[in-house]
Amino acid sequence: MAIFSNLVVFALCWFVTSADFVEDFVYNAMEDFGDSPDLKRHKIVMPGVSPQKPDTVLSYAMKMPDQDLYIIRFEPIGNMKVAHHMLIFSCEEPFLKNKIWDNGHGHPKKCKDGYKAEMKYAWGKNAPPLQMPKDVAYHIGGTSKVKYFVLEVHYLHVDSFKDGKKKDHSGFAFITTSKRPKYFAGIYLIQNKHFFIPPHQKKFHVSAECRYRNKEGMKMHAFRFLVHSHKMGTVISGYLLRNGKYTLIGKGDPQRPQTFNTVDNEVDIQDGDIVVAQCTYNSMERNRITKYGQTHKDEMCTFNLMMYYEAKYGDKKPACLKDKGPFTFPKDSDVTLAEMEQRTKGSV
Repeated sequence: MAIFSNLVVFALCWFVTSADFVEDFVYNAMEDFGDSPDLKRHKIVMPGVSPQKPDTVLSYAMKMPDQDLYIIRFEPIGNMKVAHHMLIFSCEEPFLKNKIWDNGHGHPKKCKDGYKAEMKYAWGKNAPPLQMPKDVAYHIGGTSKVKYFVLEVHYLHVDSFKDGKKKDHSGFAFITTSKRPKYFAGIYLIQNKHFFIPPHQKKFHVSAECRYRNKEGMKMHAFRFLVHSHKMGTVISGYLLRNGKYTLIGKGDPQRPQTFNTVDNEVDIQDGDIVVAQCTYNSMERNRITKYGQTHKDEMCTFNLMMYYEAKYGDKKPACLKDKGPFTFPKDSDVTLAEMEQRTKGSV
C-alpha cells in the first residue's frame, strides 16, 4: 500500500503578547484533505503555563469525544526553543482532570492509579507533522479505551517565562475522521531505563528490547520509527530479530529533528519476534557517570516503533516482553548517519 503522501511546507510564525507566549509552527493542514465535512481539527495544548525551573515537565489531560473517531494526522504546535520535547499518552482515567500537574522527576504520573498509559505520539527538535498512511488511523473516543489524551511537555529552557507574564500554549493539533479504517495504528516503546554510562567513552552501547507475543495470528506492520536520547546520544539503531537474523528497521540520529521517520525495511512482526535497539553514546567530554533520567544532565535510550494491524483485532495491543539477550548487533549498528552520508558522498 502507498505509505505516505508528501508533508506540506510549513511557515514559522511567532506569537508574543503579555498574556500568551508560544513559538508556533503553523500548518495549513485542511488543504491536504479538501473540504470534507467529515474531517475535524482538534487541539490539545497547555492552558497558559509559566514554568520557572529548567527541566520542568508538565502534564494536562483532555477528554476525548463520546463518538468513535480516527486520527489521520498529528501537527505540532510548538518550538524547540521552548519545548525540548512533547508527548501524548492515552488513558481511560487521567491522573488529574481540569488541572495541570508536575510530571517530572521522581514518580511521573499519566493515568490514575490502576490505569495504564500508552504513548500515542512524540515530538522534538522542530520535527514536522505526521500523516498516517492510507487506510490507517488511531482509534479514539467512543468504544475505544482512549477516553483521555494526556499532553506532556518538557521545558528545558525557561528564561522566556522569568517575568511571570508570558504564558505557553505548546501542544498538538490532530485531524480526525469518523470513517473506520482498515488498519489501526499503535506504538511500541522500546526503552531501557536501567543503565549507567561511564565517562570518557567514545562509543558506549546500551540495548533495549521487546519480544512480541500473540497467539491469534495477528501481525504488526512497522512503518515509522522515532529515536530519542539526550546530549550524548550519537546513533540509535533498531532491528527485527527472528531466528538469529537481524533485519534493520531504522537508524536515527537523536540530535536531528525527532520525527517519525520512514522505516528502512517494512517488516511484519510476528509472534516470537524480538525488536531490539542499540543506543550509542559519546561521553568523552563528561567527567562523571551518567544515569538514565529525564533531565538534560541524564540520558535516555528510546526507540519508538509505529506500526499498524488489521482493525478486526480491535484495540488490544499484543504483549511486549523483555528478553535478557545477550544481543550480537551488526558491526555497523553504531555507525552514525553522518558517517554513512560521508561514505556515500565519497563514493560518488
